[in-house]
Parts: sequence; C-alpha cells; structure tokens
Amino acid sequence: MTTHKPGDQGLIKSGELFKQQPEELLRLLLEYSPSAIAILDLNLCYLVVSQKWLQSCGLSDPVLLIGQSHCDKFPRLDQEDPAIYERCLAGVSVSGEGELILAPTRLPDWVKWQIYPWHDGKSQVGGLIITIEVGADMHQRSTLSVQQSALYRQVQQLNIDLEHQVHERTSQLRQVLNFEAMLKRITDKVRDSLDENQILQSAVKELTLGLNVGCCNSALYNLDQGASTICYEYTTSMPAYQGRVAQMGDYPEIYDQLLQGNYFQFCSIAPNPHRGRVAMLACPIFDNQGVLGDLWLINHEDYIFKEFEIRLVQQVANQCAIAIRQARLYQAAQAQVQELEKLNRLKDDFLSTVSHELRTPVSNMKMAIHMLRVAPTPDRRERYLEILQAECAREADLINDLLDLQRLEAASYPLSEDVIHLEDWLSTIIEPFIVRTQNFQQQLQIDLAQGLPPIKTHSPSLMRILVELLNNACKYTPAGGQIILAIVAQQPNQPIYRVSRSIHMAETNVDHWPAQFQFTLKNQAQIPPGELPRIFEKFYRIPNSDPWKQGGTGLGLALVQKLVEQLQGDLQVESREGWTTFTLKFLF
Repeated sequence: MTTHKPGDQGLIKSGELFKQQPEELLRLLLEYSPSAIAILDLNLCYLVVSQKWLQSCGLSDPVLLIGQSHCDKFPRLDQEDPAIYERCLAGVSVSGEGELILAPTRLPDWVKWQIYPWHDGKSQVGGLIITIEVGADMHQRSTLSVQQSALYRQVQQLNIDLEHQVHERTSQLRQVLNFEAMLKRITDKVRDSLDENQILQSAVKELTLGLNVGCCNSALYNLDQGASTICYEYTTSMPAYQGRVAQMGDYPEIYDQLLQGNYFQFCSIAPNPHRGRVAMLACPIFDNQGVLGDLWLINHEDYIFKEFEIRLVQQVANQCAIAIRQARLYQAAQAQVQELEKLNRLKDDFLSTVSHELRTPVSNMKMAIHMLRVAPTPDRRERYLEILQAECAREADLINDLLDLQRLEAASYPLSEDVIHLEDWLSTIIEPFIVRTQNFQQQLQIDLAQGLPPIKTHSPSLMRILVELLNNACKYTPAGGQIILAIVAQQPNQPIYRVSRSIHMAETNVDHWPAQFQFTLKNQAQIPPGELPRIFEKFYRIPNSDPWKQGGTGLGLALVQKLVEQLQGDLQVESREGWTTFTLKFLF
C-alpha cells in the first residue's frame, strides 16, 4: 500500500474537475474509462460509478449501487480499510494491490486500487474516488506493453539493419562507380592504342591498382605450339612471373576451361614455392575468332573475388580482345602497305629497266635502218642487217621473258615431255656461250659424267634454266675468271611408278627406273651475303656487280626458280671464297 500526499498526480486529483467540467464529459469519462471508477460521498455511499465498475462487480444497472454504502456492497480492499478511508477523507491519496473478490460469483482477482479525496467548491473534501484495475486488464496491458516494447526493438533493429544496408549499398555503388571509371580508363587507353604491348600492360596495371590485388598478369597463346607465355605483368606484393612459358597440355584442367571461353577462380592447395598459397582468378581473352590469351589476378589465400569484380575483369578482357585484334589487323595492314610500297618501288624500277631495255634495241634498230639506207658498200649493209637482226631478237627475248614469267605465275605454262640425250642436246646450248666466253676472255669448262642415260622431261624448260644460269655466269664473271658446268647422274635402286586413275579403273605400271641428275654451275664471282637471299626476287639486280655493263631485266633467276619448281626439282645456291655455285637436282 502506498500513500500519496495531496497534490500528487493520479487519474483525478481533486473534485475541482467536477466543478469545472460539464456533466456530459464526466458521463463519457465514466462510460468509456478502461478502469473501474466509483465516486463516493462523505458517508462512503455511491454517487457515480463507471461501466467498468459495474462489470467488475457483476452488475448491469448502476441503480443497484447508487446511494448504497460502499462498505456494505464492496468487499474489503485491505485489512486496514477503516483507517484507509479515514486518512483519505482527511485529504490523503492511498494506493495498493492484492487479492480481492469483486463479485459473489467470481473467484478472487488480483487488483490494483487507488483512493483519492475529491473536493467541493469550498475546497472541502466532499468524498472519495476509488479506481480498480483487475489483474486480467493489467496482464492485457502488460502484454500489450511487452508487445509494444518488442515491436519497438524490432523497429529499432530494422532501422539499424536498414542503415547498414544503405551504408553497404552506398559503398557498393561507390565501388561500382569507381569500377566503371576504371573500365572507362582502360577502354579509352586500349581503344586509342594500336600497340599490343601498351594495351595489355595498361590493362594489368589498372586491374592491379583498381582491385587492390597482389598481382595481375596477361599471357598470350601460341595454339600451334600449345604454349602460353606471360608477356605482361604488374605486381605490388608478389614475385614476378613475366616471361614464364607454360605448356597447355601439362595443365589440361586449367587450359581446357580457358580455351572454351570460361573463367574460374580457385585457391592453390599446395603452397607455391615463390608465392605461397594464393587465391587466383583466371579469365580468357577471346572473341568470335578464338582465344588470344588470358588475364590472371592473384591475391592472398582468403580472398574471394566478388561477382561484380569478375564481371569487370570479363569486360576488360573483352575490350583487350577487340583492341588486340585491331592492333594485329593494323600491323598486318601496315605490313601489306610496306609490301605494296616495296612492290611499287620494284614496279617502278622494273618499268624503268624495261623501258630502257625496250628502248635500247629499238634505238639500235632505228640506227641500223638509217645506216642501211646510206651504206655505201654491200659489206656495210650486211653488217647493219646483222645488228638489226640481233636487236630484234633481243627485243623479242625480253618480251618473251615477261610473258613466260606471267604464265609461270599463273600456272598456265604448258608442259610436254620428250626424251633428251644430254651429250647431243647440250652441245647446241653451249656453243653460243663458247664464243661469248672467248670474247670476254673467260674460261668455260664442261664436265659430263660418262654414260649419262637419256632423260624424259620438258626440254624447253630445262634449256631455259641452263641458258639463264650460263648467261648470268658470263655476265658477272670478270675477264680471266672460270665458269664450270658439271652434270652427274645417280641411278637409284627402286623403280619409279606412274599411276593413272579414272572413275572406273585404277592401274599401276612400271615406266622406267629413275635417275637423279645433278647440274652444278660455278663461276668465279662472289655475291655479297646481304644480297644472296634476294637474287630470286623479280626485277631485282645486284647493284654494281656487272663488270660488262650488259644490263638486264632482273627476271632471269626468277624464271629459273619458277621453272625448277615446275619440273619438281630442287635449287640451291651458295657464294663463298670467291665462287658462286648453283646446284640443281632433278629426278628424271
């Protein structure tokens, strides 16, 4: 039981309320109040009761209580009820709780009660106000309070969670914006660059610093050799692996996935001797034409690459693939441009040479025709006719060379085989060069092996090969130099088979036993090492190497090479110790 001093807070502090408020407000208060309220006079008889009071007492009509004594109708609140009432009538507020039988038909209830004095207009105590809260109501309110408290805590926790999510989302958004900025930087760098080295070096550096990983490297693939080479790397805290070559066949579990365009991340099970145990993300660099290489990101072993980080690396890899293709196409285009420029220069040189070579015989012919008209003697006219005939032949040979080379390149040169007896056939080829070498004070030597068998081949092609080689030898051999032509044959132990096939039949006949013929032409003149690889190029002539100033079109050796290929032979050349040697091998 608790005693309250006058003036303490409560449901109703004094009777002044009833004087100041209208009767309607008092009626509404008593009717709808959640507590049981009764107003007593000085004799403790009921003046007014609330609806809740009637319910608590098991009554429905307030008439049954109004005017009745509270002490008669209502059970005792406490063992000290008389003293409590006297104190309250003296102006003191008292409260308490305990078990109480509110109605004859009800079991005892645990109630909480309060008694206040009320005052009349003269500030005199006019009676008492009693309020009662039944245990069920208190429990309901307590339960509601607990529920409200739990709900409040849930709301607080939801607020905390929401703030955490907002913070996390803000952090993720900030990180995504940073990644987008990084991707834009990388894209700008690789898009504007046609240098493959700069493309990949920029990518690995930006990824390392942007994702704050220990290392990032990029490897390029050589699919023909099945090798992956780390060409570019940027590291902040791990040993470098740049230049390392891995054979794809040794790591099928890795490269099978990458070659299919799949990314993956994993943690090394066994510690690496240099890096220890690390977490790795591998992403292929590929496009619709295939896989070009890969990107590797390496970090500490507990790190897990997030989904948006993986997407970023994939986008960077895609940009690198596009840029690498563009760079390689550019390099190929540049190489083609350089080759075209080279061919254009050769064409200009060729046209200049051809125009000169064509003009020279024409000029000589014009001069010979003019001299024929004014020649005073038959001997003079005969001499000019010879010059005219020689220059016409020279002009025709040049034109024929050009046409033959064009046909050889178009693979439209006709081939028909005939049987050749080398000793008789060769004499007709050598005879003009015997006279020519004598005029140039050169020594021509012909070495033919004894008992050479006849050969079956395309005679004009073989003749053209030997004539061009002998012509070059005479042109570039100084006076007093030697020119040696040697021909040998080796009979193999196996026959050659000629096979003819058609839709309806297939037959195999032994035609003849083949022999390998070797033609070797040597002359005392050395080709500079830097010029040797170019002597078979069309229109190319070795500068400052023609002691007789005979000129030429630069087509002779190009024709020789094409003719040897048509005859399915082999052509080798070497130049050392003052000699140049051409070696031809044929199977006839």
